[in-house]
Amino acid sequence: MAYFVDPIDTEPQRLARVTRRTEDDLPDCVKDQVHWQTDQPSGEGYYILNPRTNVYTPLEFIDNYWYRLRVYTGQAYAFRDIQIEPHHNNTGY
Repeated sequence: MAYFVDPIDTEPQRLARVTRRTEDDLPDCVKDQVHWQTDQPSGEGYYILNPRTNVYTPLEFIDNYWYRLRVYTGQAYAFRDIQIEPHHNNTGY
C-alpha cells in the first residue's frame, strides 16, 4: 500500500514523502494507461508515458487519487494538493 509518510498537517504546497508500492497490485480499472515498470531510473513502480515527450513519469495511487512523483536519491515525493483527477491524463479511477 502507498501512503504519505509526512503528517497530514504538512503544508500542502510542500513536497511530502511518499512510500511507493512494492508490487503491481491495482486493478486495471484504476490504472487505465498507467503501467508497472521495473526498468526505470526512478525505481520500480507505476509510470505513465507522456506521448509528447516519450518520457515515462512516475506515479503513485494514494487515497483514491494518482499523484505525480518526484524521485530524489531513491526517495519519492509528491505535492499533496496536486492530484490527478480520476480518468484524466490517461489514468483510470
